Amino acid sequence: MNQGLCTFFLLLLLIVAEKSVSGAFFGDTTGVTLPQDSVVLNVNNEDSIIDKDDFSIDTPIHYFGKDSTVTDIENEVIRLYGDAWVKYGTMQLNAAYIEFGFKDYMAKARGVPDSTGKLVGKAKFKDGETEITEDSLAFNFKSKRGISYGARTQQGEAYLIAGVSKRQANEWVHIKNGMLTTCDAERPHYHFRLSKAIVIPDDKVVSGPLLVKFRKIPTPLALPFGFFPNKKESTQGLIMPGYGNAKAKGYFLQNLGYYLPLGKYLDTRMLFDVYSRGSWMVRNVTNYKKLYQYSGSFNISRTTNLNGDRDLPGFSKQITFNVRWNHTQDSKARPGSSLNANVNLGSNQNFRNNLNSSQQDFLSSTFQSAVQYGKSWSGTPFSMALSANHTQNTQSKNVQLTLPSATFTMSRINILKDVFVKNPVGINWTANAENFISAGDSAFRLSQLTRLSRQMQNGVRHSSEVSTSIKLFKGIVTLNPSANLNWLWTFRYLQPNISADQKTFKVDTLFGFRQALTWNAGASFNTRVFGTFSFRNGSRIKAIRHFIQPAVGMSYTPYRNYQQYGYYGNDGSFLGYSPWDAARFKPSGGRETGSVNFSINQNIEAKVRDRKAVKLTYKKVKLIESFKMSANWNFMADSIRWSNVNINGFTTLAKGTTLTYSSTYNLYDRDSLGRAVNRFLFQSNGKLARMQGTTVALAFKLGGNGSNQQTSYNSITQDVQQNQPSNLPPSGNNTIPWSLTLNYSFSVNKQWKTNLQKDANTIRQAATLDGSITLFKRWALSANTGYDFVTKKPTTTLIGLNWDLHCWELKASYIPFGVRASYMVQLNIKSQLLKDARLQQRFSGKPLLY
Repeated sequence: MNQGLCTFFLLLLLIVAEKSVSGAFFGDTTGVTLPQDSVVLNVNNEDSIIDKDDFSIDTPIHYFGKDSTVTDIENEVIRLYGDAWVKYGTMQLNAAYIEFGFKDYMAKARGVPDSTGKLVGKAKFKDGETEITEDSLAFNFKSKRGISYGARTQQGEAYLIAGVSKRQANEWVHIKNGMLTTCDAERPHYHFRLSKAIVIPDDKVVSGPLLVKFRKIPTPLALPFGFFPNKKESTQGLIMPGYGNAKAKGYFLQNLGYYLPLGKYLDTRMLFDVYSRGSWMVRNVTNYKKLYQYSGSFNISRTTNLNGDRDLPGFSKQITFNVRWNHTQDSKARPGSSLNANVNLGSNQNFRNNLNSSQQDFLSSTFQSAVQYGKSWSGTPFSMALSANHTQNTQSKNVQLTLPSATFTMSRINILKDVFVKNPVGINWTANAENFISAGDSAFRLSQLTRLSRQMQNGVRHSSEVSTSIKLFKGIVTLNPSANLNWLWTFRYLQPNISADQKTFKVDTLFGFRQALTWNAGASFNTRVFGTFSFRNGSRIKAIRHFIQPAVGMSYTPYRNYQQYGYYGNDGSFLGYSPWDAARFKPSGGRETGSVNFSINQNIEAKVRDRKAVKLTYKKVKLIESFKMSANWNFMADSIRWSNVNINGFTTLAKGTTLTYSSTYNLYDRDSLGRAVNRFLFQSNGKLARMQGTTVALAFKLGGNGSNQQTSYNSITQDVQQNQPSNLPPSGNNTIPWSLTLNYSFSVNKQWKTNLQKDANTIRQAATLDGSITLFKRWALSANTGYDFVTKKPTTTLIGLNWDLHCWELKASYIPFGVRASYMVQLNIKSQLLKDARLQQRFSGKPLLY
């Protein structure tokens, strides 16, 4: 027991004894025999207070016995009966019975049996975050020693239950017949049985022989002694690995490592994967968090992958790396500014060379990174953003790097308010400066920095738009005129260099300032038309409404040509080039254009009888939610003035079932090479248009109660790889959460075949299925699969299982075929404190199904 609590009890009882309380007796005293000189007090169920000035104590003492408070003057004992409690500062003791003897300085508290014999009103001591529950306790204030029975205390996620515990004068606690567990059940589902143990406050728990038990069932898992940290701060230690057989790589240990806390806001883990045939991986995972300030993680890994036998042909060695950094700034930390980062860069084949990569990483063909800082000025339209961006394609091996990018923005403000009172004119402006490079991944090396710096493109782009909105014909038609201006700067440009004999020609990149100005203007008209067809009263369909939204837009771009021409060919031929080819931002093409855009969007709704309603009522049903056609006519082009006609549609067929449609049509005929000619298809063969491509997609979604709590395969797999507990719906949920998503897509694209002088169809057709269900409250099963109807092969199939065992959980994942064919089974404790206490089996290699 806490020394401050002891002093508190001593002060309380001495005060009560000296004041010789007297008064009327209230409450039931059946079965209570009082000494002759005892006084019983319980008035109006109010607590008693001892003022802090009476004995120069720090704070007043409050105490209360619901049934009665008894002062035994002859034996110098005070007793509190029935839901008794005593408060002193942050400390509080609750019990069915509390007493203190002045002769032996002994304080006692215990629970009492109810009518069924169950012990109720157990002694509960609380001081700040420390809380201990005990069947009974006794403490001697003079010797500072005490004993308790059935003590149960929680430190973080751990529970320590002691049959008998003795407190020594140095505050060490000796325990006999103890249990250590992370299970919060009154009868733990598992525990470490401690025959004897010593608890050193805020340091450690050291035990003799210990045994792992499930309920009362012993297991072969035993140790001659135990050592458990008992500190509020994190403690360093080993991380136990998982194991398995990867066939081609051999037997392995995964996530063998060491955990090291680095202060109050930072911790780190070193993890190793080791394979019996020589492959290995090392990675460091560092997490940091400061409340109300920021949080993030840093993950860097290096993999050495060996394929084949060193002594046989075909042996190869591949070294890859990956760096990930995530950082989030709390919005309350610095109002008006933010710093966020999401970095993912590394070798192209990194996620295909180890079993620790998630399915999402394995299938992804693109790495992307962004580090962004934003600043806005309150009360003004101005804001600023600084960023660095990275994109890496694992298929083409192309890397694009923007470092840095700076954007200064003025949001829309209204101008000429006195002139255009009813129709305000708005203007916005954005300045964007970037430094950009695109190259193969092999070029990004320290030895290539000089070469890379010469290849970088940089520049500044100023963009501004002026627009307004005007209602015409009493608001039936809306006119939206606008003008756009782009002012481009570059600090590098190209210039031809011809040899003295004019026989050779090359283009040099020179430093210098160049600028270009482009603009365009336009206006759009749009309106809305409604048409309603009504049916007779009492019909199943009350009315059908047709909504049409036509729009016409016009735009003009003047002639701007920055192309330079001359006799620059190696053979003296006349060629052209653009000085802006070395710039980050390039002016648009030099052709003068004037175009008219046409579009019409429609939807159809109906009011139908609601069969579920008792009275005659109607509900709105959308038959076609959107059906849009659009085209463009360039009236300043010398030929082929019409663009392709695009058609897009979307509607909901039933609850959870959606249909999406898109297609493209060409209005012109073609020559023998498949090129469009300035002759309408209707003039050639009487057909209005030629289809170039069509896509139809059907999505079918269903979900039961609590389906938003589903556990997906990807989350289960990620939890296993990171040794994190999975989350299932609450055990008290009496519904069965489930979800099912079926996606079907069909597309056909026509490509001209010169040798056949006709179109060849490229067809893609596939279906995917993603489902999840929670059974028996604690079983979560998920699956993701699909089928490609063209290749007649299944797509990546994933099956996941999670069984919540309260304080334990069983996870399993299964990939039955493909290059990642594997399975994984893991049984682990859910608590973060003992997350490395797990049994894991993995297998990967050749397909498991044929």
